[in-house]
Amino acid sequence: MSNSATDNVRRIAEEAGLSLEFPEQVREEAERWVRSPNIDDTDLSDLRHVPFVTVDGTDTRDLDQALWIEREGPGYVVDYAIADASWFVRPGHPLWDEALKRGSSYYLPGLMIPMLPRTLSEGVVSLNPGVDRRALVFRMRVDQQGECTGTRLLRARIHSHAKLSFDEVQGFYDTKEHPLSTEPYAESLRLLREVGELRMTRADERGVVRFRRTEVGVTLSKQHQFVAVRELRLPVERYNEQISLLCNVEGARFLREGDTPGDDVDPIYRTHEGPDEERLSAFERLVRSFVESRNLPPKPWAWDRHDARSLSEYLSLLPSSGAEQRLALAIHRQALFVSGRSAYSAEPAAHFGVGAEVYGRFTAPMREIVGVFLHGEAMEKIAGEKLTDPDAPSGTALQRAVLAAANHSKNVQKQLTRAVNEAVLNELFSGKQKDFSGTVMGCTSEKLHVLLDEPPVDVKLYGRHLSKALGRKVVASDDGAELRDQTGRVLCRLGDRVQVHVLGRDEHAKRWQLALEPQV
Repeated sequence: MSNSATDNVRRIAEEAGLSLEFPEQVREEAERWVRSPNIDDTDLSDLRHVPFVTVDGTDTRDLDQALWIEREGPGYVVDYAIADASWFVRPGHPLWDEALKRGSSYYLPGLMIPMLPRTLSEGVVSLNPGVDRRALVFRMRVDQQGECTGTRLLRARIHSHAKLSFDEVQGFYDTKEHPLSTEPYAESLRLLREVGELRMTRADERGVVRFRRTEVGVTLSKQHQFVAVRELRLPVERYNEQISLLCNVEGARFLREGDTPGDDVDPIYRTHEGPDEERLSAFERLVRSFVESRNLPPKPWAWDRHDARSLSEYLSLLPSSGAEQRLALAIHRQALFVSGRSAYSAEPAAHFGVGAEVYGRFTAPMREIVGVFLHGEAMEKIAGEKLTDPDAPSGTALQRAVLAAANHSKNVQKQLTRAVNEAVLNELFSGKQKDFSGTVMGCTSEKLHVLLDEPPVDVKLYGRHLSKALGRKVVASDDGAELRDQTGRVLCRLGDRVQVHVLGRDEHAKRWQLALEPQV
């Protein structure tokens, strides 16, 4: 039996009950849509004259979104086209049943398990360049301050002019003479940066926290081994993200307007609980201890929740380079825990992470069942009537089924990510290298969280293993800023650079035994 990373990934997918294959009925329905997608539908607004482009990762094949931005007086008109998956995936049909069963597409290193057959998600539904496609277009008017002043939804026929990568567009921004500068959509790309920066400024003013995270991507090498690499987000990715977020906010607002019990609109919202007083108080105590133990200057390190500075402003002023970068990264990691987790809900509520009073997930309809559902609900609200088969599932029962599938798929992806991380660590710690440097990101008496420098992966050092290696019990301080032994001697502090040593594997607990020594 092979133990290559490729085989491990496939095993993880199989154990989660995921399959690349689709039932015959699903494949047959998909093929019928490929033969007759009804892109010439006379009910569609014809926007083929608009030079839309998609901007995605280099290897992306399922193109959900295309954009076009132009000036309108001192403001802007933003046309954001989203693949019209709800036209093809309808309740009561095999494609819907299978999409509901899967809940979403799933991502593992070197393997993507799609929610929809690739003939749809990479073919007739995908907003590929040079071909006509169906789309749900959000036409959003944005003023010179970056605020959205009005939104109209259109079911349209579009024609994407190009499939652009984030690297290409960032190169266009960073280079005076770039090949894209002569294209008919060049000005639209320039305005993407303008609108993106305005929206980021508005987010800062609303106190939206930009956490400084170490984004890590796990890929497969040509030798079928895991490779963990730092993923640096380009500015253009943030601009594009801002347009996507705005679209999701506007879509949720549209469905919420006039929504009353018993009507035909059954929205699903993405909610995110903000920090409560208890969590903020605990974070405040940790920061105070952190600053005092290191004798750090009050500016920029001290924070009091009753100060004029918001949590967002406080975090933004921490060092982003130099010797103190590790300290700032550790504080950012701890700040992540002041808010709750996001979830899908039938009831509208605020989304703390994006600073919105209401939020939906419209922008990934080929990858998430909730996106298909919301598109269908939006089109039915526009039409004022049910657009699916009379006998198809609908109403709150369908809403509840989609909610369950959406929340379940989130948990499945988390399980997949944890399983991949475990496989990465098994491969890493089974090798010849036994010592790794890293940064302490969190302290409890049960475990120590360390972010390794290279490869940039998170590891957990369990209290009993640390105590056994040291010969005496280890205990975290009440505020979580330090780890001490039973005599009170400080072993390491939050933000310390430490050396992690691999002792071996605890096969009974299926965990690696790791010890550490603080580095001066």
